[in-house]
Amino acid sequence: MKKTLILCSLALALTSTVASAKTLRMGYNHPDDHPTGMAMIKFGELVEKYTDGKYKIRAYANGQLGDERRMLEQVQTRMLDITKTATTLMTTYVPEYSVLTMPYMFKGPAHFQAVLNGEIGEGLLMKAESRNLIGMTFLYDEPRSYYTVRKAVQNPSDLKGMKIRVMDSSDAIEVAQTMGATPTPISWSEVYTALQQGVVDGAEGGPSALTLARHGDVAKYFSNSQHVLYPGMIVIGKHVWQSLNDEEKVEFKHAATEAANYQRDLFLQVETNALAEMKEMGVTITEPNMDAFFEKAQPYLDKYTQQPELKALANKIQAVQS
Repeated sequence: MKKTLILCSLALALTSTVASAKTLRMGYNHPDDHPTGMAMIKFGELVEKYTDGKYKIRAYANGQLGDERRMLEQVQTRMLDITKTATTLMTTYVPEYSVLTMPYMFKGPAHFQAVLNGEIGEGLLMKAESRNLIGMTFLYDEPRSYYTVRKAVQNPSDLKGMKIRVMDSSDAIEVAQTMGATPTPISWSEVYTALQQGVVDGAEGGPSALTLARHGDVAKYFSNSQHVLYPGMIVIGKHVWQSLNDEEKVEFKHAATEAANYQRDLFLQVETNALAEMKEMGVTITEPNMDAFFEKAQPYLDKYTQQPELKALANKIQAVQS
């Protein structure tokens, strides 16, 4: 009889734990076989693991809930709990993020990691709290270069008159204009068709855009300009963050950091193989005139570092050793 009561009590306890698990909704615009999509799935798994099942994450991949801007707004209004966003979309709320999106701000993946995993990155993550957004971690993204359908981009002058797909962000649009292109904001899920139908002449992105997203089926020229490296972010709603106790906040942060490291490692593996894959797809890879691109970017850098606080942050980032 006593044994039966103990077993019943255990069963009730387990049932209670499962029943009390809280499900959070998370949206992102990458497919689940993309390094970022895989990292978001990993984040959900780790949250469930580290909270001992108290929290579960229901994922909506591939832009099911809209583009990144729309999902960010949904998090602000409590319609969504967690999303992945580009820092270019966060500059509206946090002016300091515009420094992260400047051309040639990061010297490469190691410098990117040293800056955003260190004191500077931690200081920036909570900057959007007043807008109901809490940064959990920064995510790596490949350096963006220009890839085009009909001709290679060797110099900024080659971009004149070319419609280049960019994110729907004032910073991304202005960088493209500075470089001489005609920026054309289009949702990521529509880029392949836009290239195919001639809506745009090219886009900016890393090698994985041509291999994983198959843009290299249409765009046959990749100019390795690496002009910007836009960090991503895992963002959680303030309404969720405030509902967590201190231990749960640590667990969520731990999950986010581990997922970000996982995503970076996946991306670096993709980059290692992507150039060879692009050649197999018939993509011509060129090394453009980098001095000309640096020179073209300078007016943009000068304009946005006139504000003392932004100039100080830019100098601090550039001084970080990797």
